[in-house]
Amino acid sequence: QGIYLTYLANELVKLGHEVHVIVGPPFPLFLNGSVVHPIEKFKFL
Repeated sequence: QGIYLTYLANELVKLGHEVHVIVGPPFPLFLNGSVVHPIEKFKFL
C-alpha cells in the first residue's frame, strides 16, 4: 500500500525537497529520506 506515495516522496527527495508524509495504518516503512508523521487513530468525533 502507498506505492504511489513512496515513489513520489523518493523522487521529490532526490530533487532536493524536504518531504513530510502523514500516514495512517498500515504504516509504510520504506520512505527513504522523508519525515514520516504517523497518525495512530482516525477518530474525529
